Amino acid sequence: MAGVDPDTNEIVRLFHPRIDVWSEHFIWHGPELKARTQIGRVTIAVLEINDPEFIDVRRALQDEGVFWKA
Repeated sequence: MAGVDPDTNEIVRLFHPRIDVWSEHFIWHGPELKARTQIGRVTIAVLEINDPEFIDVRRALQDEGVFWKA
């Protein structure tokens, strides 16, 4: 699967957990997932990982000590 990079408009493949190393492509910044690479950026955009409602849930989980804080 692939998506369009929001910064470059290029078609880029998504992160593949069997061949990619998570920490090379992503980093947590509080409840928000940040991209380190083009693959990370596209994966975050396509999967809508940083949808405001998802961020709110992760923030609440962090406040409860259930979700890891960066």
